[in-house]
Amino acid sequence: MILRYASDCSGLDAPLVALKKLKINYEYIFASEIDNKLYNNIKLNYKPKLIFDNILTRNHSKLPKKLDLYIAGFPCPSFSTASRFKEGFNSERGSIFFHCYTTIKHTKPKYFILENVKGLITHNKGETFQIIKEYFNLLPNYTMYYEVINSKYFTPQNRTRIYIIGVKNSKKKYNFDLINKKEKHIKTIIDIKNKNKIKLSNIKQQLLNKIIKHKKINIKDWWIINLNTSSINYATSNLNLSPTILTSSQMYYITPLQRFMTITELAKLQGLQSLNLNFLTKTEQYKALGNSMTSNVIEFIINILLN
Repeated sequence: MILRYASDCSGLDAPLVALKKLKINYEYIFASEIDNKLYNNIKLNYKPKLIFDNILTRNHSKLPKKLDLYIAGFPCPSFSTASRFKEGFNSERGSIFFHCYTTIKHTKPKYFILENVKGLITHNKGETFQIIKEYFNLLPNYTMYYEVINSKYFTPQNRTRIYIIGVKNSKKKYNFDLINKKEKHIKTIIDIKNKNKIKLSNIKQQLLNKIIKHKKINIKDWWIINLNTSSINYATSNLNLSPTILTSSQMYYITPLQRFMTITELAKLQGLQSLNLNFLTKTEQYKALGNSMTSNVIEFIINILLN
């Protein structure tokens, strides 16, 4: 069997990494990506039959029909509690959800997965998520699942996301239960041999000292602290886990090693260590990884759907 796969807002294409891990034969039907470098990477290395540089301008009704699997991580800043801008659907980025929905409506995939921040559920006092549910209720013959999953059960990253899962023409009940899953420890992805300690600037050292005092942190324990901020209120930190990796941050400080996490370690947090990111600058690599889905979680969902 060859699985007919398509994606939108494709980025680093974490779902494709998941398909390869599962050793599933696939045919890449179409993709879309607005970032020029990521677009060219998908086009040259993954070779979808069709690729679009802007989901907002394509004619969804002319897309190939009868997909097996469609996946999209539509942009999250419009719904994120961490963003100052919570315009929801009233922004170009926020409107991309409707283009993903229309794509599903026309291509009729057997399975689809949409991913976004957990804040989507509570945005605008829950009205935004209610609208999304009402739209999916209009799709004939689909069973819907709305699963909140934290990446920490698959990689040591505290990253909670909402996964909207649709299954066509199936009476089977799918169970995405995580009861038997245990949190992964940060040491499973850290290069412990890398002991290249860094000297923090005075400002960052003062910030670190405040965090250690405020949270009563033992620096010999495995704390990961995001120092890419000037305020203690925004310096997220976790014991034995990385905070959610963001598009803008390059400063995830490992207390016992006294250094920042490397690009390779951050890629492992997204399950994307197999990718060659050298076509991007360092800043672009951080951004792409922060924007990506966690491929391990997608692998978990796909495995349940196709088992």
